[in-house]
Amino acid sequence: MAQRRHTPDQILAKLRDAEERGNPALKRLVARQALDNQVLKDIAEGNS
Repeated sequence: MAQRRHTPDQILAKLRDAEERGNPALKRLVARQALDNQVLKDIAEGNS
């Protein structure tokens, strides 16, 4: 049987690290999209 390279705790720690690094980028992306949507809505209201 092959020897495992990482323990389950090590894998979980790596996954948590990746999630923490990814969340701020995702939040910025969502905020930017919300701002773009608001700008487009404001422009559309001005054209009516």
